[in-house]
Amino acid sequence: MMRRTFFVLLSLLAGCLPLWAEVDSSKVRAGGLITVTGTSRMEVVPDEVHLFVTIREYYEEELEGNTDPKTFKTKVDLSAIDEKLSSALSELKVSKKSISTYNVGSRWRDVGQEFLKSKQYDLLFSSLMEAERVADALTVKGIESLYIGNLSSCNLPLMREKSKVEALQAARRKANALVKALDRKLGEVVEIIEPEEQGYEVVLEEESNLAAYNAKSAMAEGASQRLRTIVLYNTVRVTFRIEE
Repeated sequence: MMRRTFFVLLSLLAGCLPLWAEVDSSKVRAGGLITVTGTSRMEVVPDEVHLFVTIREYYEEELEGNTDPKTFKTKVDLSAIDEKLSSALSELKVSKKSISTYNVGSRWRDVGQEFLKSKQYDLLFSSLMEAERVADALTVKGIESLYIGNLSSCNLPLMREKSKVEALQAARRKANALVKALDRKLGEVVEIIEPEEQGYEVVLEEESNLAAYNAKSAMAEGASQRLRTIVLYNTVRVTFRIEE
């Protein structure tokens, strides 16, 4: 008899598990209140795209397959590379107003040898397609790195507010469904708690890097065809009153 009772209780507990899983993120509180969490996810297409290009001095021997720095003799100065890059950007119709430059500094060619100077360009575009078009077309020798950095949108503040509203609406839908299952009605909002840290992430191939465009790698060609977006996340905790 006791063994049969044990199996009956075990069956009842197993049948309750799915119900617990459904209300895991919600809490019914004493006094006729229910607290739920609402979340939202929204994608925003960026209209402010920064393409960073770093150039540095190099030796012709480097491009000829020579791996011994001590034998390098024919150095290409930074000014010559800078001039070629500026000319290439002009041909690609990149406005001078959208170009900012920074002196990165110098680095050792080898221990005991002279420095190699470098410089960084910050190119601002209104779309990822335009930024990738320019990146794919740059073949100037002396480009050390080429990648998409900051992404933003002039509509970001407005979209953040819209994302918060969607999170609140999601919370109400969840609370209404749970209360309805109890044959009760959802009442007025008692409290809304919004976490201080509400962030977003930029969805990019290879962690925001364009993979070796100047080398025309297969990875870069595949990455250029993928849409990159800003993804907004919002979470709110809302407490509702439960009516009879």
